[in-house]
Amino acid sequence: MRNWSAWGGSTTPCGRSRPGCAGWRAAMAIDPDPTTAVGADPTAEFSPVASAALSEQAAIDPRFWEAQYAKKTRPRHSEWWVFFHFLAWVKPYWSKLLLSVTTSLLGVTVSLVPPWLSKYLVDQAFPQRDWNVFWSILVAYCAMDVFWRISGTVNSILSYYIDLWVSLRLKRHFFQHLQRLSMTFLHGRPIGEHMFRANADIDAILRMITDLLPALIRAVYEFGLILVLTTFLDWKVTVLVLIYALPYTWFAHWLATVQRHLDRDARLRWQRYDSGVQEGLAGVMVIKTFARHRHEVYRYTHLFVDGWRQWSKFWWVARFREHSIGAFLPWIKEQGLRLWFFRMVIRGELTYGSVFPILSYMGRLTNPIQQIVDYVQEIRVALVPAERILETLEVLPAVTDKPGAKRMPQLQGSLRFEQVSFNYEDQRPVLHDVDFAADLGQKIALVGHSGSGKSTIVNLLLRLYPPTEGRLLLDGIDLADVRMNSYQQQLGLVMQDTYLFCGSIRENLLFSNLNASEEALVRATKQAEIHDWIEQQPEGFDTDLSEGTRLSLGQKQRLGLARALLRDPRLLVMDEPTSSLDSPTEQKLLVTFRQACKGRTTIWVSHRLNTVVDADLILVVHEGRIAERGTHDELLALNGQYKGLWDLYFGLAAPTENTLGS
Repeated sequence: MRNWSAWGGSTTPCGRSRPGCAGWRAAMAIDPDPTTAVGADPTAEFSPVASAALSEQAAIDPRFWEAQYAKKTRPRHSEWWVFFHFLAWVKPYWSKLLLSVTTSLLGVTVSLVPPWLSKYLVDQAFPQRDWNVFWSILVAYCAMDVFWRISGTVNSILSYYIDLWVSLRLKRHFFQHLQRLSMTFLHGRPIGEHMFRANADIDAILRMITDLLPALIRAVYEFGLILVLTTFLDWKVTVLVLIYALPYTWFAHWLATVQRHLDRDARLRWQRYDSGVQEGLAGVMVIKTFARHRHEVYRYTHLFVDGWRQWSKFWWVARFREHSIGAFLPWIKEQGLRLWFFRMVIRGELTYGSVFPILSYMGRLTNPIQQIVDYVQEIRVALVPAERILETLEVLPAVTDKPGAKRMPQLQGSLRFEQVSFNYEDQRPVLHDVDFAADLGQKIALVGHSGSGKSTIVNLLLRLYPPTEGRLLLDGIDLADVRMNSYQQQLGLVMQDTYLFCGSIRENLLFSNLNASEEALVRATKQAEIHDWIEQQPEGFDTDLSEGTRLSLGQKQRLGLARALLRDPRLLVMDEPTSSLDSPTEQKLLVTFRQACKGRTTIWVSHRLNTVVDADLILVVHEGRIAERGTHDELLALNGQYKGLWDLYFGLAAPTENTLGS
């Protein structure tokens, strides 16, 4: 456990330490709503659903806004706009960054003084045997060396902590924003791409802000100071320097531009390679089942070779630039200047002492020129991932709390869909006038073929999307009028495939209710009939699920149910909870699930009709509409779509268009 007391921190009553320094508090500050964090909302004139759809399409294709809404939105951000946008993230630490840059500039200034002092050493101390001048210069040398080392250490420490704080703040904001985006956007791109942006792209931005920018300022300052010093020594030297610097800078800039384009292409190919590796690991079951090992190895090799070839081009250009700009041209410059200076000394136009500082400054001159070109190009290279990050940050969440939204009171369980419709902009409507109601303790079942709209109804209920038309009422309160978190914290959800995080059983269960007591934990696991199995584990609730503990599908579903019940929700959503189970396991779990649903309003989505025969109301969803409604017996007597699905499920009838859907 880290001790934060050195930073002004304190210790919580439970013994955990917490940070107290201003920088750390600023890094951990809650970020503003992402819809306003990056400026004006470009989709303000559209409906919420249309805004989400348009924003997501814009994120997938950056040319979307330019082609479709050029007159309604601002133009593509300039490099300067992107640069200053992310530079604003350093604002809480601006004083520390300024101190870091100041110490760095002082170090540069001090490092340029010794060559100037060597002039007096050669022209006065040695010829005149002036020991006072000699010892004064020696003491000055030692003092400046100590100061240079101290300033370098202070600068390194400040740079380290600035990088740490800004890294935490920016990565936290980006992850928080991703969590607020719709499932459509998150699933619309490979996970590897999101991971690449959250790591490599943000690291490139951090390097631009905390490393490259201070280094560029230092290089410009060093170049300017050298010009000033050489002007005092001999103005002709300054003219020669400028004559040399102009073509040198142009050639260095041209090579750096070529290198930047090659670097951009190489990064894109390595990003595809990372996504390919992630897909290969995620789909290993399918690969093994279909015996596609050779194909995947070939694809993996092709992606790697593609990235390696592009990176090789970048490497060769970088090496050529290093040896031409960094070695050959400076060598020619130094030899030419030596001949020029020795000629001036022989003619009596320069003293011997003046030659030493001039040669020293000329030797150092190439370095800041090359650094300026390099850092400018590297900053421009870093602006490419910065634009990608900004592109994601400008995607609007599908659902946001409207101004004045209130906290949802304790749910009682009364639910009503009131003429609800849902569709994306310029797409076929998904739901049409869905209308039904449920009281506390009732079980509402949603059945129908795949793609009929069942999952969309659940997504609207979970507030993953807002309805295009109509209202969702809970206990008579419109969900649009309440804060999203205050409502979602009172829901229980069991999905088709329960996702368990790396960690202990206790940590996975407490994910739904961090403040649950040990008694509530035991009660929920007993209700889910998984408590006995947990007690049989060597470490009980503290058994680590990431260390080789194998769980059956039934055990995972029971843990998922226990996690949902730990909230003691009045509204329970069961989304295909038994679809991946075999029949014996399903029958055992159905008893547990039905017992858990007592006293709660339950929305049960299922393709397996035997799991919904006890529902108080069955809704048959077909092409986004409620085609039929009633109890199991009523729908069978109706001899409609439900009867066809029932007969098909038990093998009593051949598939028809109504049972399979169009």
